[in-house]
Amino acid sequence: MKSQERRYTLNKFKKCSKCKEEKSLDCFGLNKNGRYGVGNRCKDCNLIYFKEYYLKNKEYFNKRSREYYLKNKENLRKKSREYNSKNKEKINKYFKEYRSKNKENCKKIVKKYKKKQREQLEDGYIVQLITQNTGLTTADIPSELIEAKRLEIKIKRIIKEE
Repeated sequence: MKSQERRYTLNKFKKCSKCKEEKSLDCFGLNKNGRYGVGNRCKDCNLIYFKEYYLKNKEYFNKRSREYYLKNKENLRKKSREYNSKNKEKINKYFKEYRSKNKENCKKIVKKYKKKQREQLEDGYIVQLITQNTGLTTADIPSELIEAKRLEIKIKRIIKEE
């Protein structure tokens, strides 16, 4: 249907096949095969239908999404890095606003993250312990020192348990 014809038919009404309500044509999605160039379900009913369909087939969609990601990992990462570098100020502004609006939630997340780092003795936690009271920077710390500190903490934890 040509755009002129579409504009002419906008003041017409059509009955939704799902909710059975009569609505104006702008309440329907475009479909060149449908009557007046629109689909048979209104946008509201279509939204409900696709949400239900997604929930019923969530595993399928997750699987497809994961497969796509694994197949295109490098390209997606490259695009993400490009976007982040081009929009650094915008992203920083967004996160600054988010953190100021959601202080409590952010504190919980940081607390949970730090607890996980402590429990699993991750490198970031170990490096933080080493740099705390020394003049060392992160670059000064060799991986052997991190491993030695990790072993020291494990031993102390074992002794404390006994």
